Amino acid sequence: MKLEASWRNDNLVITLTGSLSMDNSGQLVAQLHSLIAPPCRRCILDLAALESIDSSGIGALATSLDAARERQATLVLCAVPARIRQNIEIARADRFLAMFPDVDAAVNAP
Repeated sequence: MKLEASWRNDNLVITLTGSLSMDNSGQLVAQLHSLIAPPCRRCILDLAALESIDSSGIGALATSLDAARERQATLVLCAVPARIRQNIEIARADRFLAMFPDVDAAVNAP
């Protein structure tokens, strides 16, 4: 998994590429913990280039959502490929992970 971070106003946009799995889910959580800090109000995970995700990867997303909330920020997903969305829905994580069609929609969401 590769992670690239950029800012759009007070929105932290993180692009993930590769696979998010048991092998690297802890790395994602650690990196997000260090990146999500004021002035970040929203952390947007752009998953357009994510090739696969397993249950550990979905767990890392849930843990990162909790970390964002502790810092008075939100964590949302965008550009989620169909195969990734299917895994998120099977795990029922779509009940608490907001998903947007693209980065612009996530940035402009209320």
